[in-house]
Amino acid sequence: MNEVSALTMAEVAAATTIDLAAGTVHVAHAVAPLRQYSVDAHGVRLAVYEWGSIDDPVLILIHGGLDFARTYDVFAPLLAARGWRVVSWDQRCHGDSDIWGSAWSRGSGEQSSHRNAVVIPMPLA
Repeated sequence: MNEVSALTMAEVAAATTIDLAAGTVHVAHAVAPLRQYSVDAHGVRLAVYEWGSIDDPVLILIHGGLDFARTYDVFAPLLAARGWRVVSWDQRCHGDSDIWGSAWSRGSGEQSSHRNAVVIPMPLA
């Protein structure tokens, strides 16, 4: 495993630049996921991101409301360097995942209760 020094929030904030005109945010310590793909969850396409070796034990990170999976671009590589296969995905209506799908009625906003489960296929070592 690679040794990675811990970053303080102050160091991450100091290394962050925001360009409002261009609509971009750059964090110097951020590392893009090694793998990006999408899965179909009952008609809703979910964007999935992975850091680390596919042979390492899986650690799932789930973002909260008003967020998206690429929020972990600083934190996930640190976990991956410690021997974890980090997996995260954009929840429905977040990041690069679909807003609507066949599981939702656009008119009522109601979801069928039998469509709550999402399975993300991951090859096991």
